[in-house]
Amino acid sequence: MLLEEILPHCQLRDLSLYRSGIGLDGLRRVAEAACKSGTLRALDVTANGQHCERWVEALGKPLAFALASAKSLKVLTLSCPEQQLQAATGIFQDLPVRVILVPNEQNNYNRPMFLGHSD
Repeated sequence: MLLEEILPHCQLRDLSLYRSGIGLDGLRRVAEAACKSGTLRALDVTANGQHCERWVEALGKPLAFALASAKSLKVLTLSCPEQQLQAATGIFQDLPVRVILVPNEQNNYNRPMFLGHSD
């Protein structure tokens, strides 16, 4: 993915990848690259179909690990399955980055029935 290669070196301050279809693996790679950037302050990756039975293990914990060493990133906004919201909130405490979790069910286009997924 070209974005993950250039993100640590570009001068962006805010990046929104709202509903861009990057998936779980792409989201992890973009977030890790964003943490290496010296200028990026905010990253919004909501509504990318982050449906996963084990969301905390598959996405939450790897993101928390990457966010712990973020250079300039201050805010990450991402979607989370509603039934895993409480567990997800706990793993993002005490990080240098504020994580805003948006329940998947809050956005009709992010609901499983629209994406062919089931939680």
